[in-house]
Amino acid sequence: MKLLPVFVALGLAFAPPASALGIQGQLANPAVVSRLMGSSSGVYVFLTSVASGTVAGLAPLTGDHFYLQVPDTQPRRLAALEICDGPTLSAHPRVYQAETMLLYSKALNRVVGPLIQADDPANPSRTVRWMYSDRAAAIQGQCRGLSTRYDLTLRQGWNAVMTVNDDARLTYSNARQRLPYWVQGNLTLNNARSVLPAGFFNSP
Repeated sequence: MKLLPVFVALGLAFAPPASALGIQGQLANPAVVSRLMGSSSGVYVFLTSVASGTVAGLAPLTGDHFYLQVPDTQPRRLAALEICDGPTLSAHPRVYQAETMLLYSKALNRVVGPLIQADDPANPSRTVRWMYSDRAAAIQGQCRGLSTRYDLTLRQGWNAVMTVNDDARLTYSNARQRLPYWVQGNLTLNNARSVLPAGFFNSP
């Protein structure tokens, strides 16, 4: 898969068609990996949907860096985008939300995580997650009766969606800021292949 570097400030790479995705990341706290896994050798980064029990993409962790590719042919379980009442939608997309990133050690058969892209590992006010949309859609406006607002434009394919929580308001928008990756480390699963769905361990 050929990837064309764009949105360099975000540490992202996309290529036409938009279904092709590459994520370039660097851990801000690699010492946590050594503490939980012994070393980063043989450790992989998983981009997963826990709800559907699938891995959208995986990549080896090299020191504190990873470059994760999601193949164009990766199957996705799409569902209608669910949002609150109030915002306007230019279209009604079906989406796949890869909501969780995890680390997996083959040698230890251990999963730790989550791995988040955020401005702080413990109390983030800005986080970024990945969403695949089957069509372009603009979502704008305030949720009725809530302090939640959408200022989000989805394109067909993968989208980096930023959530901003400033205490008074929750805003969903396109990611326009590069944030580091952090291993939170509050999830540890030993004997991972016996606990997690088999789809987690099938290379996409």
